Amino acid sequence: MANIVITGANEGIGYYLTEKLLADGHHVAVLDLRMENLRPLECDFPDRLLCFPADVRSEAAMEEAVEKILERFGTVDIAVHNACLCPFQKEEETDLSVYQQVFDVNYYGALRLAKKVLPHMRAQRRGKILFTSSGVGVTGFVGIAPYASTKGALEALAKCLNLEYSGDGVTFRVIHPPLTR
Repeated sequence: MANIVITGANEGIGYYLTEKLLADGHHVAVLDLRMENLRPLECDFPDRLLCFPADVRSEAAMEEAVEKILERFGTVDIAVHNACLCPFQKEEETDLSVYQQVFDVNYYGALRLAKKVLPHMRAQRRGKILFTSSGVGVTGFVGIAPYASTKGALEALAKCLNLEYSGDGVTFRVIHPPLTR
């Protein structure tokens, strides 16, 4: 049984990942802006699901949530950054501020999560940090340049940090879920 943190799990990939992990007996802590879809799971798994309304753009919110997770679970074995923004518009219609917002959630949110759990994982000499990425981070795609750019940056970040922390028992990976609704 693992203690797992997931950002962006009120719906979609994160929600179904949370549901499956709970069904498999794991403890799961979710950090998301919204929680309404998770309420039934909280009722079904009151001792194993923790929900924290937290914005991955806020270092203070991330720190507070991770501290509470550690108080309750004792360890964080796996951290999954799944929160993301994906605006659909042509580059010529996309203001620079959109790129900044998307990077703040998709890339810097992942980095914030990693920085909050890494000291604990290093101390326990084990842990896995996963970043939800996408094939478009490697291949590109029309109309989603900010999103695809962040996913490419996550690919590089995971590779670099995996090398850097290989001797500490902490691994970094990217996951590429298939197309989803």
